[in-house]
Amino acid sequence: MADEPTTAGETEGATPETETVDFWKQKSRLWESRARENSAAVKRLAELEESSKAELQKVTERAEQAEREASELKFSKLRGDIALETGIPADFVEFLTGADETALRAQAEKLASRLGAKADPEPEPAADEEPTKADPVTGPYAPREGSTPTGDTLDYDAIAKAARGH
Repeated sequence: MADEPTTAGETEGATPETETVDFWKQKSRLWESRARENSAAVKRLAELEESSKAELQKVTERAEQAEREASELKFSKLRGDIALETGIPADFVEFLTGADETALRAQAEKLASRLGAKADPEPEPAADEEPTKADPVTGPYAPREGSTPTGDTLDYDAIAKAARGH
């Protein structure tokens, strides 16, 4: 063993510094403290990721809700337009349930033919035209509203005598 060369810093019979218990205890404590620091950082990172994920999820849900509402409004408008074009009464618009415009048109035409609706609805009066008077049979009409009776007066004395039985 005397033939073996010694390295710098090593003396015969002495153990190298990396092989001592104190050296490894010190290294162990160093890695433990780093692990604790990293553990706290990992927890903070997980909390931040969770909060950002929650915010992203909220924003995504709001966007999806807005898209659904816009789609429903477009469909409702399309359904109303087709019903107006084919002359379907407003009470029957709910029966138009097609998924797209062609299906809605086919349903509207079939419904209009079954209802006997006219193909071309009445055009709306222009802004400068006077509205027509209400039809007394179907429109808002109160006979003799605002007029004074003419000659058809009641005889209150005769009514009172008849009520008394005289």
